[in-house]
Amino acid sequence: MAAAVVCAQLIMLALASLIFAPLLSTGSVFGQQLSGTLAPIGVSVMVGAFIFGVGMQLGGGCASGTLFTVGGGSTRMTITLIAFIAGSLAGSAHLPWWLGQPKL
Repeated sequence: MAAAVVCAQLIMLALASLIFAPLLSTGSVFGQQLSGTLAPIGVSVMVGAFIFGVGMQLGGGCASGTLFTVGGGSTRMTITLIAFIAGSLAGSAHLPWWLGQPKL
């Protein structure tokens, strides 16, 4: 079962690459400009990724999984959702400071 799921994900990734690579190389489709988005990797990304990973492990799921499980009535995930909201608000309040940190 797990192998089938991984295989399906790999097929989806291959199809997306086959479709989007030519579109990105032309630069536009149906009159709309296309380009990849690049952003520098810095302290804010590394700290945020670490905190996100710890939160996923402690809470048992990421944001979409948390919302799905809260919808099912899970009290544990309600606590996780509250912590997720509090962390998001704190990060937003300090965003200028985080964006001012060193980047590659």
